[in-house]
Amino acid sequence: MLCKRTREERHYEKKYGTDKKPVSFVFHGGSGSSREEIREAISLLFREGLLVKVKDELYFHTKPYQELKERLREFFSKNKEITTQEFKDLTRTSRKYTIPLLEYFDARKVTIRVGDKRRLRDKIVSEN
Repeated sequence: MLCKRTREERHYEKKYGTDKKPVSFVFHGGSGSSREEIREAISLLFREGLLVKVKDELYFHTKPYQELKERLREFFSKNKEITTQEFKDLTRTSRKYTIPLLEYFDARKVTIRVGDKRRLRDKIVSEN
């Protein structure tokens, strides 16, 4: 059974002439795609601004990233700092993703690490 294509998927299928060979936005061990096909698709999505590269081999779609950034902003509107566990709860992910995301926010100057906690920088910049 085929899933209905999203508007975004249809846009890129039309833009890149892939109507007869659909673009897959989900990549995992059972996707049937080769490593090279996966890398090529990720590279395309990254260049188009649809993915945020958190670290090598770890990308997030921009929409959930922006939503997370907004939840972080809301958290800091009520709290002075955030622990790794609080951020893990906020993201609803494992430490496998929590730590790289925290480090990414630090590198983007969204947060600053102070001991085992993070604080919001003066302002959240409007990058990715």
